[in-house]
Amino acid sequence: MPVPRVLLFLTAGALATGGALTATGAAYAQSDPLTYTCQTALGAAASTVVTDTDLPDVMHVGDSQPVGLTSTVTVPWAGAIQLAHDALGARTVQGTATANGVITGPGGYDVSTTTNLTVPSTPITANTDLTIASSGTGDVFAPTVPGVYTISAGDFTSVLTFLKDDGTDFGLGPQTIPCTAPSDVSTVVDTVTVRAHSTTLLALSSSKAAHGQPVSATAHVTTDSGAAAGSVAFTAGGKTVTAQVSDGTASATLPALQVGTHKVTATFTPDDTSFDASSSSKTLTVTKANSTSSTTARYHKRVKQVTASSKVRGAFGNDPSGRVSFVLKRGKHKVAAKSAQLNADNVAQVTFRKVSRPGNYSVTTRYAGNANLNGSGDKATFTVPR
Repeated sequence: MPVPRVLLFLTAGALATGGALTATGAAYAQSDPLTYTCQTALGAAASTVVTDTDLPDVMHVGDSQPVGLTSTVTVPWAGAIQLAHDALGARTVQGTATANGVITGPGGYDVSTTTNLTVPSTPITANTDLTIASSGTGDVFAPTVPGVYTISAGDFTSVLTFLKDDGTDFGLGPQTIPCTAPSDVSTVVDTVTVRAHSTTLLALSSSKAAHGQPVSATAHVTTDSGAAAGSVAFTAGGKTVTAQVSDGTASATLPALQVGTHKVTATFTPDDTSFDASSSSKTLTVTKANSTSSTTARYHKRVKQVTASSKVRGAFGNDPSGRVSFVLKRGKHKVAAKSAQLNADNVAQVTFRKVSRPGNYSVTTRYAGNANLNGSGDKATFTVPR
């Protein structure tokens, strides 16, 4: 049975003093000081109690962990301890305690728990506060549903025996002292956030693509408990696109990446604390895309010149950049050569002047390409009449 954070209110209540009892466990949250009402042979007495455990702040569905406890209980000398020492000759105290508690959580989770503890033999020294150190391990806490679990303190009962130097008691035997938790304040000891592990698996439509070629990325997200709710960020080449998870899947088209090898990572981010984040990666190789060139040449007879232009296009809408070379030939003989920069419309244009000799001409263009595009070329012809 799951056990709450063990309640360290053994001795203060058992001794029926008004002094404080302090417990120190792992570095996690603990309860506020709680005032318990304990019934003793002398009547009702108030005891101050602080509780703690070594459970972590966060656990996961499927985890199981015994509840460990280390405590230091301090009871002031003045009062019951002094009376027991001076009047009755008490030199040690030992016994047991039964602590009750409750864990509440998601889905109507409501479990009452009882933990049996041992109070070790502890010396009682004159004019010295009584300090009792104890530790133990309770049952296993094994949550099965994500959410926030609350551990609250309940009533407890101590059974203590005060002994003299010779190890005998006073003829009174063990003293049973029931203590009741306060009802007018919160008795919450601590909370544990339980999450479900998530797993993200990334798939790419292709592991190799040309620059500008669309590549879709799909992430499949599963959890240890229920459907995943959240978003997936797809990151590559310093660029990120995000998609919501629906029915365990998120998909997006990756942004255009430069030529080279890229690590594509899908990272699931949950909408709340019910799930852990998770991620996975794939490698995508981006190669240069092909380009095409379209060349025209127009002869202006009156001014004896030729205007040649070349428009360059990327295979996937890529914007080309760079220069285009133009070579003018009459038949097989080279007449002239020029080059021009592509403009914003991806067109390069040149003019060849003093073209007057009759014959068949051609203009051959060559785009050299750039970091993301392969080069391409084309040819246009015209005739200079006699």
